[in-house]
Amino acid sequence: GQNGMLRRFALFKPSKVHPEILARVKEMLNDVQFTQVQALSAGACTFFIWVIAPLTFVLYIQIL
Repeated sequence: GQNGMLRRFALFKPSKVHPEILARVKEMLNDVQFTQVQALSAGACTFFIWVIAPLTFVLYIQIL
């Protein structure tokens, strides 16, 4: 549907996320390892990657 999760993922623009929100997400996920999430659930792992990838990209761009 119009507000479905896959559609929202596809339309998400990491560069539009407020820097304070990025910092908070980074803080919250700092101690979480990919392998920990992968061991728990394939679905959770997919979502974790969806969160981490844009975060990493935006933080990298801010450094440049």
